[in-house]
Amino acid sequence: MKLIRSKKDAENFISNYDACFTFDHDGKKYYFIFEDHERNGQWTLMHYESDNRWTVHSMGEDYCEDGETELENEELVSFIFKNRKYINVSIKNLEPVLVES
Repeated sequence: MKLIRSKKDAENFISNYDACFTFDHDGKKYYFIFEDHERNGQWTLMHYESDNRWTVHSMGEDYCEDGETELENEELVSFIFKNRKYINVSIKNLEPVLVES
């Protein structure tokens, strides 16, 4: 997965979410976790394929949001771009996947 340096890269991250998101079979959603340095916790970015819905949730040692917040496409791109530094750290730490040709 390419690191996010521009809003176009953020859009590419959204389009190719399945390359670095984990699938939750019970919740029937893809998710990606990265650090929330503003509040000393973590963000979870989620995608529900069934209705093409994107949500976020943040929690930390001293806080936990009530439920998920749904994001429209423009909000999603802005959120990813704003948090690109920490998303990029998580992308760099992903285990490489071997692809058979």
